[in-house]
Amino acid sequence: MVKVSVIVPIYNAEKYLEQCLDSIVNQTLEDIEIILIDDGSTDGSAEICKKYLLDSRVTYYHKENEGLAAARADGIARVNGEYIGFVDSDDWIKPDMYEKMYNAAKSNDSDVVFCNCIQNENGHRFSRELPVGAYNRSKIKNEVLPKTLAFISKDGGKRAIRWSNCMRIYKAETLNKNNIRFDRRLRRSQDLQLTYEAMLAAQNFYYIDEPFY
Repeated sequence: MVKVSVIVPIYNAEKYLEQCLDSIVNQTLEDIEIILIDDGSTDGSAEICKKYLLDSRVTYYHKENEGLAAARADGIARVNGEYIGFVDSDDWIKPDMYEKMYNAAKSNDSDVVFCNCIQNENGHRFSRELPVGAYNRSKIKNEVLPKTLAFISKDGGKRAIRWSNCMRIYKAETLNKNNIRFDRRLRRSQDLQLTYEAMLAAQNFYYIDEPFY
């Protein structure tokens, strides 16, 4: 079993795709598989993807366009990894992202590991979401789940923990055991759906305040 399966849904992303895929194939954690799901692209994305098939860890699938949730769902159906990660085709990741997240997961037998992010456009680093470290089931219920939908902070600000699937890795066994899958019909908030269901099932969780994504 590989350590992390990385699912990349792709739709007309030729402008950014090489930077995205280079950042994944060059991860310091080499024991990964990279699953490219081409969601009916009509630009040059397919040709770019096929160049990466020289790497035996990369597989490519073309399908009719159904949207992001369906593409990610089709990726999950093909994973062989212990953990599952997602990278959008117009983004990129730091070289040690999956090594550090996988190590954190193993240290705590985590069902979900969550990291921070930098916005591409302006280099803005998101604020810290939670206290750094491991959370058991009790702390998940009391400290994480209430903030996953929405909450009011002490200063009166209203916001939720970021839902992004791309800032997390999920234990495949946990998703499978609890039949957690993307709802293919969703065109918005598919990140929230999977993240919230995974956190409802999680027994252990880890937060890293490093902007890997």
